[in-house]
Amino acid sequence: MAASWRDTLRPASFRGVAFEARSRKGKGGRRGADHEFPDRDEGYPEDTGRKMRRYSVDAFLLAARLGGNYLPTKNQLIEALEQKGPGEYIDAWGETWQVQVRDFEWEERMNEGGYVAFTITFVEYGNKALHSVKTDTAYAVRQASTDSKAAILEDFDSRFSARGNDDLLSRATTIAGQALGKIEDTLASSRTANRYNGGVSSLLGRVLGLRRSLWGGTGFSGFGSSIAELMSLALGLHDNGWPRYQAARGFLDYGQDFAPIAPTTTMRARAATNQAAMIDLVRGLAAVEAAQASADMPFTVYDDAVTVRDQVSTSLDERMMTAPDAVYQPLDTLRTVSVRDITTRGADLSRLSDVTNDADTPALVLAQRLYGNADRESDVLTRNPTIRHPGFIPGGLILKVPTDG
Repeated sequence: MAASWRDTLRPASFRGVAFEARSRKGKGGRRGADHEFPDRDEGYPEDTGRKMRRYSVDAFLLAARLGGNYLPTKNQLIEALEQKGPGEYIDAWGETWQVQVRDFEWEERMNEGGYVAFTITFVEYGNKALHSVKTDTAYAVRQASTDSKAAILEDFDSRFSARGNDDLLSRATTIAGQALGKIEDTLASSRTANRYNGGVSSLLGRVLGLRRSLWGGTGFSGFGSSIAELMSLALGLHDNGWPRYQAARGFLDYGQDFAPIAPTTTMRARAATNQAAMIDLVRGLAAVEAAQASADMPFTVYDDAVTVRDQVSTSLDERMMTAPDAVYQPLDTLRTVSVRDITTRGADLSRLSDVTNDADTPALVLAQRLYGNADRESDVLTRNPTIRHPGFIPGGLILKVPTDG
């Protein structure tokens, strides 16, 4: 027996907000101009492609089906309809589209309490890649990162010096050793990935060799470049994306526990300058490495992209506050292109919204209700670590879930 059309029916929703559908209408056609000429009975229509499909949906919310109060869901639906960009529309008749809201209206009547009706007009959302030129914004971040590192290293070389008496050499060795210690800490954390153990051992050997050259008083030439290379190689042991980004940010607090050096003598003033130069070097390189890592991060929701964008911008801002002009300018360029890159790549991603679970529900059932697809239960679970068991999500719990895309 052939399946009935009723077998395909399911709850309708837009951006994860469910509603009841009473009816739907669609509109389509072909685009083009009609060409008619004087003294000719016939003309011809020009065909320039299919028109964008439009959908009109008569929807409603009923308090009796929403725990006696439809107002929270009504407000969620209005908010979803007014959000910028495309969203996922799950049709009650069994179809799913990416659409853009063109307009909507809602109506409540005093003689029909507990009921609100919506009329919503959607237009299909096509593939922007087919009719747009994409700029490789990530390349600009990598280029600006290279320029920023060069400026930071040049500034360090002009400020750090171990020349002087034995006391200054000893202090410089200690300061340089602390920077190497931070790199050793990062390498130690990389040992959790077994496939990298060979690379970790090799880098630890290079760090030890540099330490020995410092003790012998011969390792200060090109020391800034050595630190930059070792940091980059150590971070490269982490997977691209979040792991490398978080490891880079781990260097941003370098030196926060250092005791200040009072510049009471010429040698102590030199030591204080060396310490400040080393802190600026490590933190500056960390901010640049984090910005560079962000260019390789595959964001899945807009909210994550915004968080990283703000963190990268803030870290670079903090370095720029005390940087000389020669360092300030490339850092400012890096901040600009990083913000542009993340904003561009995150623009069309799903947004996270708060959704209240109305009753005790398994994650599979909630995913089916929100997206019409039970396989998307991971979208619910990964964003809500307070859920203790996927088979039981307590009623009344406010959840963070992707609501479009």
